Amino acid sequence: MVHRLRQCIADLLNARDQNIFLANQVVATNMFKVMLNYYVLGRTFVKAADFGDTQEQMQHYQPLMTAIHQCITTIPKDAPEHIFTRLVDDIELALFTTLTPVLPLFKTIEPLNIRLELEGESFLNKDIVGFLNSFAVINVLPQDSSVAPDVILCSIDNYDKVYNLLHLGAGKLDPEPTIIHWSNQSEDTTLLNLLGRINELANAKAARLAHRTDE
Repeated sequence: MVHRLRQCIADLLNARDQNIFLANQVVATNMFKVMLNYYVLGRTFVKAADFGDTQEQMQHYQPLMTAIHQCITTIPKDAPEHIFTRLVDDIELALFTTLTPVLPLFKTIEPLNIRLELEGESFLNKDIVGFLNSFAVINVLPQDSSVAPDVILCSIDNYDKVYNLLHLGAGKLDPEPTIIHWSNQSEDTTLLNLLGRINELANAKAARLAHRTDE
């Protein structure tokens, strides 16, 4: 079962990172220990992962946790290890802790944070919000969010507000986000151009973060 789990997890990675993950004997040994404990006891037990913010951390590694969940829940009913399916939530928590040394390999790409400063509540503006929210690479920030935006999409009527946001008071943003102007007269082709521009910015952000990780 552990071999199957390790392969399910490795399938998320590129060839280089697969080798790093599969070669880590400490992680492999700890995974065997975790699964053996659940197999022998057949129930949950107190462990280090029960104390702390492990659940919150797991939310940042959704592809990894989904792979583990699917690997366990698809165990055939007639298999001896089917016992793991009723303990899946607890096992996921324990396995996540054992994977700590290799978690950087599975870090989900950070989305491009976009703040909207559009006038009114027009149907077009609502369409823009829905359009942007449909892409995993984009995170549309709530108006009261304290997260610094990478991009501000603004209409000309709200330019003064955006200028104040960038240059005045304690809320000055550093580094400054990219400003993209939007008009209520925009057409479908403008939406496509907007997506292309945002995709470029998202790729640039991912490249910057990858460069920092390599330093």
